[in-house]
Amino acid sequence: MSLPKKAPKAYLHIEPAERGFVIVAKKDDADVLAAHFLQHGISCHRETDVSSGEDVLQFFDGVDRAQVEQILDAYITAKGS
Repeated sequence: MSLPKKAPKAYLHIEPAERGFVIVAKKDDADVLAAHFLQHGISCHRETDVSSGEDVLQFFDGVDRAQVEQILDAYITAKGS
């Protein structure tokens, strides 16, 4: 039996983009994150299967980056998920 990865969501981070910023995520993580952002009234554009099972969540200029970081950090550090 193998041990679970220490921090399986640690790869998630915000990257600058031409118009705003993006989060590149595995499909399962992108599903959950997109729902979290929608629940908090944050809109993002999702591009699916950008590269081998990864999606991009695009946040355009005007989106509160600090709020996105807060939600992302909460998701990354959540226990049992």
